[in-house]
Amino acid sequence: MVRTRRWELAALIGLFAAFVLLARFGGAGLTSPPLPDRGSPRLGEAPDWSLPAPGEEVHRLADHPDQVVLLNFWATWCAPCREELPTLEALHQELGDEGLAIIGVNVDPGGAERAARFAEQQGLGFIILHDPEQRVAGSYGVRGYPTTVVIDRAGRIVLSELGAWDWSHPDAVAWLRELLAQ
Repeated sequence: MVRTRRWELAALIGLFAAFVLLARFGGAGLTSPPLPDRGSPRLGEAPDWSLPAPGEEVHRLADHPDQVVLLNFWATWCAPCREELPTLEALHQELGDEGLAIIGVNVDPGGAERAARFAEQQGLGFIILHDPEQRVAGSYGVRGYPTTVVIDRAGRIVLSELGAWDWSHPDAVAWLRELLAQ
């Protein structure tokens, strides 16, 4: 009798967990990220950084003055990251010429060339940088992947969000367009 109840309880907990995961990551696809209201307080100054791109080129946050910067911390082994990346490419195609710099920060151990090959295979045209020691990710308080940080033109963090989101969703595009207009 006790074993049966334990099994029933375990099955119930398992079903609940599966429902929660399916509701968040499955079926309906990605949703618009939770976006702050206009005029919400900023989350502080964005730390500067320098990271290598494939080849010998080094990029810094300071290389993007007067742009809104969207940093996306991701890994090739992260399934939600892989699902989110095409939405970032769509956003890059839509707002890249309007002053939005999308920068993918790959945290895979090993060389930057692996991340570059993956990005090329996925058709990603935005900047891909490499942070294998997660030094920059740590300076932005990244706790998991993917995490996206949006920095306004004044260098202040306006959004830091863990999870896979549809960055090409009309609500996200409108919010970023408004941020670009400020």
